[in-house]
Amino acid sequence: MASLGYKVVAQPTYTVTSTDFTQTVVAMKNAGVRILFLEQLPQNYAGAVIKDLNQQNFHPVVVLGTGGYSEAFVPSSGGAKNADGIWLDQDTALYLGEDTSALPADKTFLHWFRW
Repeated sequence: MASLGYKVVAQPTYTVTSTDFTQTVVAMKNAGVRILFLEQLPQNYAGAVIKDLNQQNFHPVVVLGTGGYSEAFVPSSGGAKNADGIWLDQDTALYLGEDTSALPADKTFLHWFRW
């Protein structure tokens, strides 16, 4: 990313039990972060980060990785208004059903696989 002109401010890691990202969000806000990539975070972490971003009234462009692709993401982020505008970096079929009209095999998958 640096070779493309981005300035990477931080690449933190978190424990499995992390639920409060306020300190990280405040540090990003103070650093002037404009794009936030949540690439390897499962939806419960990603949702908590989005909640904390909104609580701090901080709204960078957020790119969510495939780990956060879940029906539980929107509720865990505090609702649709908090999750609105987030980008999803997904390079496979949307297996929650969003692309069944363009990809008929998705319907078959959903028929046989129910969470």
